[in-house]
Amino acid sequence: MMYYRPSIRYVLVYVLFFFSIHVLTLIAESHAEENLEAKKNTAATTTATPQVKPPDIQQQLEQIQKQIKALTQQSKLDKPPFIMPKAIKLCGVTIDFQNPFIYRRVRREINEIIFKEGEIGNLVDLSGEFFPVIEPILAREGVPNDLKYLVAVESNFKVKAASYAGAKGPWQFITSSANRYGLSTTSAYYDERFNIELATEAAVKHLKHSYTIFEDWLLAITAYNKGDRGVNNVLNIHGIESSDANSSDSSQNSSQNNTNEGASSNADEGLEDYLAEQEDSNFWDLVLLVKITKNNNVVGYNNEQERYVPRVIAMKLILENIYNYDFLKFDPKNKYKRIPTEKVVVPKTMSSMDVAKALNMSLWNLKYLNPQYNGVYPTFPTNSIICLPKELVSVFENQKYQIKTYFEPKEEIAKVDQTAPKATPKPTQSQQHPKSAVVKSGETLWDISRQHGVPMKQLLRLNGLTYKKAKFIKAGQKIILR
Repeated sequence: MMYYRPSIRYVLVYVLFFFSIHVLTLIAESHAEENLEAKKNTAATTTATPQVKPPDIQQQLEQIQKQIKALTQQSKLDKPPFIMPKAIKLCGVTIDFQNPFIYRRVRREINEIIFKEGEIGNLVDLSGEFFPVIEPILAREGVPNDLKYLVAVESNFKVKAASYAGAKGPWQFITSSANRYGLSTTSAYYDERFNIELATEAAVKHLKHSYTIFEDWLLAITAYNKGDRGVNNVLNIHGIESSDANSSDSSQNSSQNNTNEGASSNADEGLEDYLAEQEDSNFWDLVLLVKITKNNNVVGYNNEQERYVPRVIAMKLILENIYNYDFLKFDPKNKYKRIPTEKVVVPKTMSSMDVAKALNMSLWNLKYLNPQYNGVYPTFPTNSIICLPKELVSVFENQKYQIKTYFEPKEEIAKVDQTAPKATPKPTQSQQHPKSAVVKSGETLWDISRQHGVPMKQLLRLNGLTYKKAKFIKAGQKIILR
């Protein structure tokens, strides 16, 4: 009987196959044992380490509630209250709010604008219509962009604004000044004062003309606002002649915000006289008052002229910051701080203007600290008490006997001297009205004006001077009088 005999090669293949299976089985068992040991070790570690507690849900809810509350409060306080900056620039001029007097003057105007019912909303909205028209004209003419705020103060951006004295349009031109600067007002059916572009171009001409005279934008702005009647009222208090006093357009005028004449035709010359009288070119030092009369009697003084520049500054602060700050919210940082002062005794009768000059102090500030003394230039009687800033008390004590004594007005002196003998003969015509004068040591152009009875404006014109140059005349200099 025959049977199958496998070859050696097949036997080796079978042996290798089963051997491989056996090896794979051993490997699998080995891995299984390792996994089991790893699980045991993990369980032991877990048992030894304390378990971390799940987060406290109540605590998380409280944190979420706090966040929601904070966000709600933040939404209510959408804008922080406005806090006055230390300083800003208006037309390139630094306005220092750390000066307590300047701070008070500007802060007052901010409050009056903000809390005037319905005004601030219209100002903010209408600025979007006016500024895009005004700004390119200012840039083209090379004048400060800040001059655009004048139109807000003059008319509250009202195209058809008109005052009781005849100033019309957004820039509040009276007829004479409108014609002087190229605006047509000849027809009842056509008046270019109501055209924003044309009126802005005329206002720029007016302001540039004033700037060439005063070389200071705050004074140029004041000249734009200060009308002839107001200037002449102040000048006449001191006996200053003015050929413009009877001008047909010199009646006092009122814009939307101020008792002023808007753009007046001769305000530059009148203001120049007035500044020369005070011998001061700093706007913040000047006293600019207008008489209030009743039955030809002076019953008070209007200070709207002094408030015009501070109001322009206030308008700039509001319109530049209205979207970032809430002006209706109060902040303790804005409260006025007491100005440190001390009382001093005046040893002889003095003029407030002489006291201010001797102390190199602002006349406006001196009047502010002593409101009990009335008048444009109050007189401090002998042995009267006045308040001065603490830092100037020692200066006053050292200078008080050098300050000249204030004498009664000439008419009062004449009454006293009626019985005095007439000593000297009547001077000749040339002696009465000399054609020139030589400046003496310590003498000012204003002294020469009073001494010879020549209006300040005439002296300035004849000698080619401005109020600023008038401050620098020298002893020995010849001044033409006629």
